[in-house]
Amino acid sequence: MRMYRALALASVSLLASATSAMAEEQAASNETISTDEIIVTARRREERLLDVPKALNVVSPEQLSRNNITRFEDVQQIVPGLNLQNSNNGMVQNTTLRGVAFDVNSGVNATVEFYLNDAGIQQNYIYQSMYDLGQIEVLRGPQGTLRGRASPSGSITVSTKLPDLDDFGGFVNGSLGSKFYGKNAQGAVNIPVVEGVFALRFAGSIDDNKLDGVRSAYPDIFPDGPYRRSWSERVSARFQPTDTLEFNVVYQHLLSHQLSYMQTQSTCLFDPTVSCDDPGNGTSYVGLVSATDRLSTVNGIRRIRQTMDIINGRADWHVLGQKLSYVGQYAVAHLRPATPQDFGGYYTSSAASGLTYDGVTASRNEYQTHEVRLSSEQRIAKIFDYVVGYFRLDTPTDNAITNAPQIIPAATFPYVQPILPLLGIDAATDCTLFAPFYSCSSGSKTLQHGNRTESAWFGNLTAHPLDKLEISGGARYLIDKNFSYFPSSAMLPVDDRRDSAWIWTGSASYHFTPDFMAYVNAGSSFRQGTQSIGPIAAALVSGSTVPDDVYNKFVSIKPETSQSYEGGIKVQFWNRRAGFNLNYYHQNFQNFLYSVPISVWFVLDNGLVRTTSGFLANVPVKVDGLEADGYVRVSPEFTADFSLSYAHGRIKNGVVPCNEGLPSTPTAAQIQASGGNIVTCRTSGPSSFLPPFTITASGTYTHDFSSTVTGYLRAQGTFNSHSLYNDQSPFDYQNSYAILNAFVGVRSPDSSWDVSLFVKNLTNTKTILSTYGGNVPATTTLPSLAGGASYSSAYSYTSITMPRQIGVTLRYAFGSR
Repeated sequence: MRMYRALALASVSLLASATSAMAEEQAASNETISTDEIIVTARRREERLLDVPKALNVVSPEQLSRNNITRFEDVQQIVPGLNLQNSNNGMVQNTTLRGVAFDVNSGVNATVEFYLNDAGIQQNYIYQSMYDLGQIEVLRGPQGTLRGRASPSGSITVSTKLPDLDDFGGFVNGSLGSKFYGKNAQGAVNIPVVEGVFALRFAGSIDDNKLDGVRSAYPDIFPDGPYRRSWSERVSARFQPTDTLEFNVVYQHLLSHQLSYMQTQSTCLFDPTVSCDDPGNGTSYVGLVSATDRLSTVNGIRRIRQTMDIINGRADWHVLGQKLSYVGQYAVAHLRPATPQDFGGYYTSSAASGLTYDGVTASRNEYQTHEVRLSSEQRIAKIFDYVVGYFRLDTPTDNAITNAPQIIPAATFPYVQPILPLLGIDAATDCTLFAPFYSCSSGSKTLQHGNRTESAWFGNLTAHPLDKLEISGGARYLIDKNFSYFPSSAMLPVDDRRDSAWIWTGSASYHFTPDFMAYVNAGSSFRQGTQSIGPIAAALVSGSTVPDDVYNKFVSIKPETSQSYEGGIKVQFWNRRAGFNLNYYHQNFQNFLYSVPISVWFVLDNGLVRTTSGFLANVPVKVDGLEADGYVRVSPEFTADFSLSYAHGRIKNGVVPCNEGLPSTPTAAQIQASGGNIVTCRTSGPSSFLPPFTITASGTYTHDFSSTVTGYLRAQGTFNSHSLYNDQSPFDYQNSYAILNAFVGVRSPDSSWDVSLFVKNLTNTKTILSTYGGNVPATTTLPSLAGGASYSSAYSYTSITMPRQIGVTLRYAFGSR
């Protein structure tokens, strides 16, 4: 908090473009940065953005600052087609690109891989804090023949700012906004310890916000409001003893605490078959609740404590026109979320009012990567560039999942609970003391251990047979191994699998002029299959196993393969005061790893009927898409830019588990009438719940009031089309909507100081983003000792856009910054 008070007000906010960073305003000279001046490392060497034969977006630190982006998930505001979801449970971060969804709970590899300073890392480490960055690069399409891991949809590289070997400098910036925005402070200082040889950079961030603003519908029981408070520190060291050797090491630590509630709304507001006068199946009822009320009818608080430590290192040796590089990383995360299990609010409506119970997960996750690469810095025979390398990944994981005891008031003595505190008795822990007055479950604890490894050899060769022509091709051979078991649960099967595959990429590009390039590229990808734990766990707690016909189809999943084809152009004109990029792509998936979006009923081997989420299915998918971005500098004072993304992904007659033809609570006979222990359907629904079309646009006007003060006005808007209809979850539908942000401020001509006001969601747009589970309401299931009955509430899960936020930002920078 001392750092927070010292920084006081707020961080610079701006609003330039984002997707390609092509219309970036250059602070010192008040000029627009064209694509000719943007340098990227997408192909493991520095080159102009205009020369890269693939779709690529760049987000600079100036863009993040000017748009007042302090949360990683908000990067999607300026990169169309990129969806970043950071749930309030602290465990689920989903990244989607190019029209195919990814669910981190599925346990499969991501469709989009993440890198921190060029070293592979899990996305949860990136989402938790964002400060003092050098650049973010979003690559679209299949990856894996130049570095890291294979991924079908793309990759995101986040680079922290390197220490400056020559100059002392730093910055401080902070932001203070309305109650939902909260407070954020960041700072860094650069120290050249030995000028030109060794330097250190210290950076830190403190963030305090109100998350989505959702509060409990039972304020007498849960009066606390939501919050997330995080503290992060980073130290970077750079050592360059000779002109041919360079070493970079980064250490980062994060600690966060979080309290949140699961937002709900009345089911009758979106399901016409449900009456708004129906209070649910004997559960609590607080009246009509809409998404705009930002309330939770779940009985309980979700509390999370999280720590993360990252050590990241790189060594480069430049020798004989070649570069030998090592990139390594060790990251460890400790996560302890306590999530309420009384989803239906059962205890709030009973004699046990005030009781609740939680599911607690104690998780320790490691992520280790090592990569060695040899690449050319000078062309071989003046024609060829190459990259060859070896990659190794290890991700050992330990989870301890605990469900606390449940206390269910017995009908024979419904009024005993209120007097228990007077006797000094805690009903939530002294469960067994109350029989026969209470039905009691002692809780459960499940241990899980696992390790996923990958070894891969990769290479890429680029030929320049003509000055204007470039042809490249690459390949990767990978071996994926996954081993997972539950030492505390012998009935859960061991998941022990080994897969190997070849993937490839190829491209050709031609520069008709230095400012006009056309290209085509193609590539393949591979993702290992997995075993879904949700259905298996549901069977385990019922003392049974999953039938073979269910397990083999929708629990143990085959690997996925895909092929992608892309063509595009990159153009600059009007003396490089304007330009645009345009590309079209087509992608085919075989055995796409599809996460079924609903809870599905099925019959266990012992004849019991259960419902659970977490089923998977291998389905064929095809995606077609169009991406474009452009900029124009109308005058020295006014610049504008736009970017858009269209992705149409469809399942092609895939077989998935469903509840078609079943009543709300089916019997085993009704399910088995379909010919098996689970009902299946054929679907050609969307491969993602996200809007297929997104467009962003921004404009900036500047005016010099004097030689020392420049004023500016910026506006940035994002439009999202409606989502595609999904027959499996027909109510989970998002209407089209637009968000407009505005910024006004003053700064010095060299941007050494900046003060601005911002308004996010200027029009206070209120659009429901999701209705989880469709018409399946929030439900509490009692333990088997109480008969295993389920109590459904009158409410279902939902989420909504953030409300209007108003704030101020302040930034001061000095020296090398």
